Amino acid sequence: QEAEALRLFDQLLKTNPGLVDAHAERAATLGRLGRYREAEKAYEKAIELAPALAPSLSLTLARVHLEMGRHRSQHVAGVSVTPLP
Repeated sequence: QEAEALRLFDQLLKTNPGLVDAHAERAATLGRLGRYREAEKAYEKAIELAPALAPSLSLTLARVHLEMGRHRSQHVAGVSVTPLP
């Protein structure tokens, strides 16, 4: 089911690369699949496209970093995020 969702997001983004929600949902799907590095890049792309969403997306990105084993402070799109221990 997640793999199919990812395929659909990829297809959608080929024709509409500026859809921020699609990038964010793609990132979440990648995270659920355990593909954390790709999820990280997808969240960063969403933040790049919509900097106003950086605070909320950065929190989710911090969770991805925790899954990746990064327990230090993160600085994403001008927002400093320190994951909780």
